Amino acid sequence: MLRPLSPSDGPAVAAIQISELGGSMVVQLGRHFLEDFYYGRLLALELMGGYVYEVEGVVAGFITFSSDSTRLFHEGLRKHFSLLCWVMARQVLWSPTHLKAIWRSVWFLLEQHREEEGLGVDAEMLSFAVLPAYRTPEFYRATRVRVSHVLFRAALARLQELGVREFKLCTGPTNTVAQNFFRQHGVEVVGPVRRLGKQEVLMRGDLKPVCPVPEPPPSQGSV
Repeated sequence: MLRPLSPSDGPAVAAIQISELGGSMVVQLGRHFLEDFYYGRLLALELMGGYVYEVEGVVAGFITFSSDSTRLFHEGLRKHFSLLCWVMARQVLWSPTHLKAIWRSVWFLLEQHREEEGLGVDAEMLSFAVLPAYRTPEFYRATRVRVSHVLFRAALARLQELGVREFKLCTGPTNTVAQNFFRQHGVEVVGPVRRLGKQEVLMRGDLKPVCPVPEPPPSQGSV
């Protein structure tokens, strides 16, 4: 079952993100950041949205997106800076060895994705993952559902509703499975980009505007 992501999904989604996207920027900021700040306060801002797909009450996968990712993080830092400091302090106390990674991630947020500014694209697919058990041929044969396709198409539709015309996303340079998946959905490779000192592949997709359905002409004698 597809449904909008809510703050109550934070622990389940954070667990998937940590297990499946361990090298991502937000994962490096730690579980407390994910649960308390990312899926708590940032999700409450209109600039961020997402979906989860449930199978028998279990969150099988999720996707998050933003109509303006730079504004999202800056609005979050501006409105909830004290909470972020507290969350980061808890994470450092919990795992002091992550201090360097945490600092680099926060610096990246403050730097406003400068390497990507020339692209001129504000909207971004932020995080996207499906648990392995729900990606197997056996699961598809039993349910006829490709969870990743359902989630990604729902995110595209929502961005279209918000008036977004184009979006960006990043994948690892060796993650050819993800790159091929996105190509199937019309997303093209822009080129390499560095995030937090790591090489990633920047991709870009276009969205057709959603045209309003014209109202039928009034029938004769109607008011």
